[in-house]
Amino acid sequence: MWITLSVFIYFVAVRVLRFRRFNAARDRFQQLKRSSTAVTPSTAQEIVHVSFLYDMPFFGRLGAAAGLFRTYGIPSIAETLLRTGELTKESTATKRVTDTAILISSFIACPLADPQDPSRPIPTDPRGSLAIARMNWIHNHYKISNDDLLYTMSVFIFQPAQFMERCDWRPLSQEELECLFILWKEIGKRMGIQDIPLTVEDLREWSQNYEIQHMVPSEASRQLAQIAMDSIRRRVPNIPGLRRLVSSLFICLMDERLRNAMMLPAQPALAHWTVNFFCSTRAMIIRHWCLPRRKPRAYVALKNPPSGIGPDGRMRLYTLVRQFHPWYYPVPLGFRSFCDRAMRAVGLSRSFYPGANFKASGYRIEELVRGSICGHARVFSEAEEMQGAPIEPPWTR
Repeated sequence: MWITLSVFIYFVAVRVLRFRRFNAARDRFQQLKRSSTAVTPSTAQEIVHVSFLYDMPFFGRLGAAAGLFRTYGIPSIAETLLRTGELTKESTATKRVTDTAILISSFIACPLADPQDPSRPIPTDPRGSLAIARMNWIHNHYKISNDDLLYTMSVFIFQPAQFMERCDWRPLSQEELECLFILWKEIGKRMGIQDIPLTVEDLREWSQNYEIQHMVPSEASRQLAQIAMDSIRRRVPNIPGLRRLVSSLFICLMDERLRNAMMLPAQPALAHWTVNFFCSTRAMIIRHWCLPRRKPRAYVALKNPPSGIGPDGRMRLYTLVRQFHPWYYPVPLGFRSFCDRAMRAVGLSRSFYPGANFKASGYRIEELVRGSICGHARVFSEAEEMQGAPIEPPWTR
């Protein structure tokens, strides 16, 4: 009897606690709407954090990665990315993807100075403004149409939402989706994107129409898809049939329009069933059996990011997530280093070891993507304009 009662109490606790943050965020949004108070980008960002950092960080991040991959299906975007030359070699491709993930995560997770809400203090952490300024500096080196930029912005809204709805324990609510739109709309304005639709539904319609017109089969899209899939396969143990299975499951995550644009083969029904079964089983377990996480899980730390002092004597940040190519990940020390090397020696880990080749001393936002000496003054100047105040040490150059 006591066991039954304990199990019952646990499941009730899971139910109550799992929806606590979500209900509080929804009530906050609805209260602002009832009082005819505008939902500012900073408020929207705080509401977005509930789903992306606490409730569904895995598929939020996977959805953002899928959004970036989806842009490869637009020939003009794919051709621009191939011209950079950074995606044709695995080591430079993984660095470019890591740098992009850091930039996007920084202006999603880190507080943005809010010009619409002067009552809020200016954030002491300027990573959000620095990341947007750095992204702008990178984009200025390529001829990118406004429509391609607007489409790219849209996929970072709708792809995470679609992945959460399809694969996670709950979908984004309409309030959360609107907040995600408000946040990205502000980011888009700071990136100089023009003609952003007024509502999230208008943007959805525009994005779908843009795909119908422009997401067509192209050799550039096929090349980028092949590069991405080869990179994924190399991370999988060379067990007969396993790499082929992983490729099949990866393709199953695409819709027909994207798959056709990348000239990839249709997959058997069993592969689609496997993906759906895994996602639905995981969602059920998390929704009914798992207590919510207590701390945010992000690609970058929200507060007190792990850092060290680089060879130049300046603070440099470390990544939190160790990748196959561990860019900006600190070298393990002591027992952790021994375990790491032992796992790699016996084949239990296929990832590379952190070191100078992967810039284990860390990164600075103003150096990401194009090297350590390019555009720093321009980035800081634009970031300070967004902040509305000078950027103070240790963030300054």
